[in-house]
Amino acid sequence: DYNFGLDATVNTPKETAFAAEIAARVVGAENVRTDTELCMGGEDFGSFLRQKPGCYIFMGQGTKDGKSPHDYGLHSPFYDFNDDLIPVASSYFAELVENALKLEK
Repeated sequence: DYNFGLDATVNTPKETAFAAEIAARVVGAENVRTDTELCMGGEDFGSFLRQKPGCYIFMGQGTKDGKSPHDYGLHSPFYDFNDDLIPVASSYFAELVENALKLEK
């Protein structure tokens, strides 16, 4: 018998607040949501969070009208990555790392 299970992905409050603060700096507070519905999707990041506090984020790439190929879920055969997200995501992660390193000093 083989039973494979994933740890629950549970963000820690301090790291979630930090990630949201950085996101607000990059894309504006009006574009950051911290009240999203819980998700039961499988994700191995939960195992990492058991070892070190952190925050798993969703970086939206869809459109407001929901009629773009970017609106399909990641595992859909119709999924099309929104290349316009690359500079936004790069800016977010650069800002996140720069500020996290300042906190460690």
